[in-house]
Amino acid sequence: MIGAEWKKLLRQRWLIGIAILLIFVDVGLFLNTQYTEKKDRVAAVPLFAEYKKETADMTNEQAQEYLTDQLNTLSNFQFVQIALNGEVDEGLLQGLVEENPNILEEYQQAGYEEDQLALMTKIQVISELLGQYQNVSGYQAYLESIQTQYEQMKDSSFYEGRPYAEAQGKKTTEDFAKLQGTEPEIGMNWGVEALMEEQISSEILILLALGICIVLVSQDRTHDLFGLLRSCRRGHGCLIAAKFAIALTAVLFLGIIVYGSQIAIAWKLYGMGNLNRPMQSVNELNESARQLTVGGYLLDYYLRHLIAVLVLTAFMLCLFLSIYSTMTALVVVGICAVLCAVCYWKVPEIAVNSWIHFLNPVAWFWSSQLYEGYWNINLFGKPMNALTANTCFQLVLAIGCVADSILLGKRIPGKRKVASGRLKRWIEGAKERLWYPSSVIGQEWRKQLLKNGIVWMMMTAAIILLYSTRTTPVTVGQTEKIYHEYAKKHEGIADQTLIEALQQEKEQFDKLRQRQVELTEKWKKKEVSDEQYASISALIDRMLQNEAGLMRAIEQANTLVSWSKAHDYQLFFTDDSIGRYLFENANMDQYRGAVLLFVVIVLLSGIFPGERKNEMQNMLLCTKNGRCPLFVAKYMLGVVIACIVSGGFTVIHLFSASKMYDFSLWEVPLQSIRQAQVIDVQLSVRGYLVWTSAMQMMGVVCAAVSFLSISVWMKNRLYAVLVGAVLFVLPVIASGAGMSNIFGLWFAKVFLFGTQTLRQGFVVQIVYLILLVAVASVFTAEAWRAYQRKRRAR
Repeated sequence: MIGAEWKKLLRQRWLIGIAILLIFVDVGLFLNTQYTEKKDRVAAVPLFAEYKKETADMTNEQAQEYLTDQLNTLSNFQFVQIALNGEVDEGLLQGLVEENPNILEEYQQAGYEEDQLALMTKIQVISELLGQYQNVSGYQAYLESIQTQYEQMKDSSFYEGRPYAEAQGKKTTEDFAKLQGTEPEIGMNWGVEALMEEQISSEILILLALGICIVLVSQDRTHDLFGLLRSCRRGHGCLIAAKFAIALTAVLFLGIIVYGSQIAIAWKLYGMGNLNRPMQSVNELNESARQLTVGGYLLDYYLRHLIAVLVLTAFMLCLFLSIYSTMTALVVVGICAVLCAVCYWKVPEIAVNSWIHFLNPVAWFWSSQLYEGYWNINLFGKPMNALTANTCFQLVLAIGCVADSILLGKRIPGKRKVASGRLKRWIEGAKERLWYPSSVIGQEWRKQLLKNGIVWMMMTAAIILLYSTRTTPVTVGQTEKIYHEYAKKHEGIADQTLIEALQQEKEQFDKLRQRQVELTEKWKKKEVSDEQYASISALIDRMLQNEAGLMRAIEQANTLVSWSKAHDYQLFFTDDSIGRYLFENANMDQYRGAVLLFVVIVLLSGIFPGERKNEMQNMLLCTKNGRCPLFVAKYMLGVVIACIVSGGFTVIHLFSASKMYDFSLWEVPLQSIRQAQVIDVQLSVRGYLVWTSAMQMMGVVCAAVSFLSISVWMKNRLYAVLVGAVLFVLPVIASGAGMSNIFGLWFAKVFLFGTQTLRQGFVVQIVYLILLVAVASVFTAEAWRAYQRKRRAR
């Protein structure tokens, strides 16, 4: 039976494909985090080893003094670097230069002017190493402060009438007293910290476990094997044991791959240092009361995650075996997940009922919180360590799953018997009228969505590849960069006050010019040395180069104020660099529109042309109750696929834009973005994006319905793809080539040129949409007639 269950699981190629895709996504996200958000940390690993070796022979005090001096020098260099970018007041910078006349020359000699990232890297390394030395020197004092604090509170009246608070204070003191003599060590902690940062690995494993449970149970119900095996003397118990063994083994294998890949990547990028050093050597874990080494902590951390996934797998399998309907079991799993998440995030860890927060499956996967701090829960008036209580809760749930599996071996649920007579006949009539069409729809959805899982994965990869070319912001010049900095600095309502504030900024540049003239006169009079004159003059020249960006900001502010007065509509002054991505990227819009339509056509091309090889569908076409539900099911599936693909393109597009440009002011008026000031409708940025996205989705749905109607006449999927490409993709390409007047009323008008048509108002877009709906309706009516003729032919 175990072999049969393995074969059943391995035959599900769609599930294996999804598992491989999700594992690659998880590894890709982990690598992306390290090489984008933490790229400076990855590059700093050799430098950390160099500084660690340099301070190895020093005492703790000498190392701290040396690192502090280095950090102060680098901080001055960083101040100079920021000043050269025009982000500080020139008076502060001149004061620093007068205090240390050689600071600019030392900064240039160090090479940080050409490689600014090297300065940040070195500051990060020294800050990390200095923090570790401070942790080593202050850890014993931290342990003593816990004991001292307890004694002081005990002598005061704080514990009077509060027995639980006194018991908790006593337990805290006893737990940390066990750590006396523990000496943290200096070492590479970034690998451990990278693994502690919560990723989606556990969520991916839970989703895969859910898919495994569905596969192991749903097919047996489809073929009614439960009833057959229940009649065998040794069938029912072995069946349940085999299902649990296969589910847990498969999840364990996937968990080792997912968690092992993260450990391997972190080890390769950072290293782990000495795994035998105390876990308190890691700065984020120095408040933990557990007596573990770094290696023991990592083993304990991942074992807890893996055991938690296995326990949840057993729990979900028990639900699927106990509840006959797979959909009902999914609903129960969803309700349990929502309740656990709400209880975890709504009940704080310091609340009176904090046991709801900690005795929660969500806390199993956020266990880093339990390690980083010291938490107790009130268990019947007695303090109990939250991590220990969490482990006990896991054990109780595991025992419950084992007990339920034993009971399931004796009572495998089957179909419920219904009452005889009139009620039975009414239920059978309802089945024929409702459940039979619904089963036709369900079969069609499963065929297209599950059996074409490889196609879906390929389309997902195509969408990701489409946007992988735009993972970094558009490169802009120095003037544009300074403009964005002033926009961030003076973000607010565009009015006369804003213009005055920007004019005050301009006065600083006027003062710089005046000071440069005064400096030149002092140099001519020999009141300033040649070195000081050269350094300060070069610094002022660099700062004056930023004036063009300020003038650009003043011009934009004047434009916003003038527009506001002309239209009686208050605008907002902000960094509108996202507008370059959303409004000025016409070529990308044409490319995205063509790919979007082609993806929809490929996915829909097998819905009608593929039915001629399906004898079951041919039989349904000849039945009274099967023809119409099958036709409706195919159209519903086409609409859903079109919405999913269009929504996926839109979500990735907007997410990419918001991440690249760090834009969050979605409620400001649309015209606050300079590229959108040609649009004369009163919408916020969010409202504009929602409106254009909805219109795009409606246009794609109309195109999908029309293509499905055309594909009814096609007998070959390849022919359907070619016809769809000519009728739907070619107009998009032709419109992008400048022939938009010829194809002005075709589908590209709504979902590709939303910004251009919106300049004429909402009415124009709605009229175009009505025309598209009318065209799609005519196509659908003709397709239904052809479908009926096809049934008569059969």
